[in-house]
Amino acid sequence: MTYRKRNEYKYTQALFNTGDVQICSYCGDPANTKDHVLPLIWADNQLEGQHIIVPACSDCNAMAGGKKFVGIYEKLRWLHKRLAKKYARVLCTPDWSEEELEGLDLVLRTYVENSLELRTRTLERLSWGKAVIKEVEKTCQK
Repeated sequence: MTYRKRNEYKYTQALFNTGDVQICSYCGDPANTKDHVLPLIWADNQLEGQHIIVPACSDCNAMAGGKKFVGIYEKLRWLHKRLAKKYARVLCTPDWSEEELEGLDLVLRTYVENSLELRTRTLERLSWGKAVIKEVEKTCQK
């Protein structure tokens, strides 16, 4: 592993391990699993005990599966494209005014409000990684 890659991973792991609460390395949601940056099925047996493991939410970890990536940033970018595709319908949800929402029955209003909330959360997840990439790239260039 090159010096830059090693420095990149050390900084990335320190950034996502914030006390008791761990943050997904890819979207910023609470992490409930550990992700091997290089999946174990691709790892060389000689790397025993040296695998790069970062916190991840189950959604991101499952999407990446056993796919092979050059590094964590390539994986992050790929996952963001997948998240955008997965939630494309929700991301296209139009804005509703309070007056429009009041005119809906309870079931439809609840559906629309939940869609708007999911759209907001998905946009946060998609924008989260971009700031992290810029911050890490600045640090690694020093």
